[in-house]
Amino acid sequence: MTERENQQMDAGKLLGEAVILRKRIQELESAEAEGRRMEEALRDSEERFSQFMRYLPGRADIKDS
Repeated sequence: MTERENQQMDAGKLLGEAVILRKRIQELESAEAEGRRMEEALRDSEERFSQFMRYLPGRADIKDS
């Protein structure tokens, strides 16, 4: 195999690895965005629950099971 063929094969391998890495980066970015959305939803839910308990006309107790 010639030096040029070796270089082309190495370049092809690097390109393939770059494609795989880019896909993984996109997956991680998507997972991070989903995590942020979930955290925001949790904060919203906690705030709604807090307001519910604050303005509840009666008494409420929470017991761990």
